[in-house]
Amino acid sequence: MFNRIQQVEKKTSFVVKQILSLIESGELNGQERFPNEIDIASAIGVSRSVIREAMSALEMMEVIERRPGDGTYLKSGANPVINLEMHRKLMGSLEEIETAEGSFDSFEARVIIEPSIAELAARRAQPEDIAELERIYLELESSCKSLDFERYHAFDKKFHIQLAKTTQNHALVRILEGLLEEIKIDYWNSDRIWPKEAELQKSLGEHARILETVRSGDSMAVSVELQRHFDTALNNMK
Repeated sequence: MFNRIQQVEKKTSFVVKQILSLIESGELNGQERFPNEIDIASAIGVSRSVIREAMSALEMMEVIERRPGDGTYLKSGANPVINLEMHRKLMGSLEEIETAEGSFDSFEARVIIEPSIAELAARRAQPEDIAELERIYLELESSCKSLDFERYHAFDKKFHIQLAKTTQNHALVRILEGLLEEIKIDYWNSDRIWPKEAELQKSLGEHARILETVRSGDSMAVSVELQRHFDTALNNMK
């Protein structure tokens, strides 16, 4: 069923593409449990950690679901033919991370962790923290007006790092900075993620709502806004 990887190929993206192809052909279907990770790793000729990372990518694509104590299945209602096109950009991002020898796991970790960071930031924000977030937001706004995509992305990163600093927890700052470093690429690349003025405006609006919820101290709302922000980015990648 599975083809063995060649030495020059990017491992995780190779596994993801192969599984999507097997789903599309019907060799892997919604009624049957997927082979276990050890068997897939052995058949393809990669480590189990590569299979786990590939499964995480497929789960993020909403192609598969993992059922604790049971196994992995094609997610109910998933259309693999559509998914192959919908997730073309995410596949490109995965390949880009691999080319840079970065970590897709780190990107997934960021998506999971940062809403909790924002929640804590809203509870602990001091006036000087709010002032710094407001200053960075004004830079985002200015960059958006001038359509300076690269400057916008630089301040986008500063905004998210400042959220972590607002938690007053230095370990969380180091974790987020470490994740950004391990991802290796600028995941908000203007050529791929925010290629149009309308999408940049949408991003700016999301940052405005994040700032407002932190300012109001609404920890639950800011967590929701952060998750919505990542969902928008993921949808633009797909």
